[in-house]
Amino acid sequence: MRTSRRDTELRHSFVSQLSDHDVPVEEIAKHVGHPATATTEKFPRKQIRPVIQTGARAMDRIFGA
Repeated sequence: MRTSRRDTELRHSFVSQLSDHDVPVEEIAKHVGHPATATTEKFPRKQIRPVIQTGARAMDRIFGA
């Protein structure tokens, strides 16, 4: 079965969110079906929260919150 790009991005976002909330890599590997943590650790995890916070601060400055 071939995985679409959207499915892959969703999966990476899921792993990133778990990682960002200090879920142990062993548990993340189980959730995504990796047989070993080495597979999970091989992929870079996106740090979503800092990007959202930076954007929120910019919007606060623009709209004077």
